[in-house]
Amino acid sequence: MTGQRTVPQVFVNKTHVGGCDKTMQAHKDGSLQQLLSGEPEAYDYDLIVIGGGSGGLACSKVMAVFRCSGLVAGQMFQQKHSVCLGGTCVNVGCIPKKLMHQTALLATAIGDARKFGWELGESVKHNWETMTTAVNSYIGSLNWGYRVALRDKNVNYVNAYAEFIEPHKIKTLVIGASYVALECGGFLAGLGLDVTIMVRSILLRGFDQDMANRAGEHMETHGVKFIRRFVPTKVCVCFLKG
Repeated sequence: MTGQRTVPQVFVNKTHVGGCDKTMQAHKDGSLQQLLSGEPEAYDYDLIVIGGGSGGLACSKVMAVFRCSGLVAGQMFQQKHSVCLGGTCVNVGCIPKKLMHQTALLATAIGDARKFGWELGESVKHNWETMTTAVNSYIGSLNWGYRVALRDKNVNYVNAYAEFIEPHKIKTLVIGASYVALECGGFLAGLGLDVTIMVRSILLRGFDQDMANRAGEHMETHGVKFIRRFVPTKVCVCFLKG
């Protein structure tokens, strides 16, 4: 009947489950219980995506193509009401970093402008609150755009942590972070802040160390201080004001 040459071969209600390994796997993933109960279990969604980053948003497009009922669950921050679609890059990584880096570049541009006839005051002051408001507004516009796109695809979005607790059940999600330390140190120094970077071992692990050290030396000439061979034992949250 099955073409198999080994025993046992397990059938449930005329459905071939397989041999011992397949039966154990069916028990583990819950499909064996469904066969034994005789009734398929109803689920709330065809597909659930944990994480609202670029991968999760791309998967939501696939849901729309196949007309699946889908759910995207994701939250990056502790605030219960924050919408943070887009992942690490959009919310706390590349996007805010690049916007703040551009802010620092404008300080250099102001100095160059004077050489080409722009008559600016001698004292130019940067307002940290204005910059953070502009950065947060831009990120908020991206978050909203992603949320509208999910709604247009009939994909529900839940702003919550999620993790699998058993087959077909989810609870919470823990999201880590990427490295942007040197870039952040650079633009903060460019804004005139006192910057110290703690280095556990070496700069830019995984990159050519000759170039990594040259980057560090360049940053030091622009006022960034480094302390090396230190490992943090506690992290405290603080709020910077320019």
